[in-house]
Amino acid sequence: MTDRRIALLLTRPLAQSKGFVNIFEGVSQPSPVHICISPLFEIIFQGPLPDMSPYRSLIFTSSNGVRAFSQLKPSSILPSFTVGKVTAETAISVGLPAQMLGLDVQDFTEAILSLKPETPCLHLRGDISRSALATQLSNAGLATDEAIVYRQRGLPLTEEAQQILLGTDPVIVPLFSPRSAQRFRAEFVKTSGTAPIYGVALSKAVATEMSGINLADLVVAEQPTATAMGKAINNLVATLIHLERAPVTK
Repeated sequence: MTDRRIALLLTRPLAQSKGFVNIFEGVSQPSPVHICISPLFEIIFQGPLPDMSPYRSLIFTSSNGVRAFSQLKPSSILPSFTVGKVTAETAISVGLPAQMLGLDVQDFTEAILSLKPETPCLHLRGDISRSALATQLSNAGLATDEAIVYRQRGLPLTEEAQQILLGTDPVIVPLFSPRSAQRFRAEFVKTSGTAPIYGVALSKAVATEMSGINLADLVVAEQPTATAMGKAINNLVATLIHLERAPVTK
């Protein structure tokens, strides 16, 4: 066994990174993993909300949207429909009657069009979005507006994260969105990183954004959930430990 140490580099906003540490530790066995949190985004809530009186249903595609909305209108009890389990749990925790309708936007879109909730709907989202969900739903017959309730401000890697990337020990990097993958790729190139990078992507769409840099490995979680990401990371840690302990043949 060498003295090499496995690093887990978390680049999501601070609240999500801390939450993921709890999930990861909940599905992992004790292991020699050094956790480094270096957010590449800062979430900044913003308002104002539009006049809420016409709306009958809310749509959330991220927990950040839920948190921002709950600060702007903490007393709302409108029926809420979410992408992802964590988003639904966050909505319920702030008092919203929430229902998860899919693990990704595509499944969500099909489910909510089939469900046909009371309209008009309001999609609470961030300033950066890969899909025009409100427009797609409206065009399909489900009247939906949107409101931007938070924005994402890019952050540089911390000094600790840069030093880890400039080392030779393996670094596991969970990637939860195409944008976070793009940001990490840019920062890794900017840092002239030398460490072997083991990427763990939430989906194939996220994995695609890691093209162009030399990775030691890139795996995709079995499902687009935080729990599945934790399991994938745990499996990768076990593999790396096994490789470290394997005898060197001459």
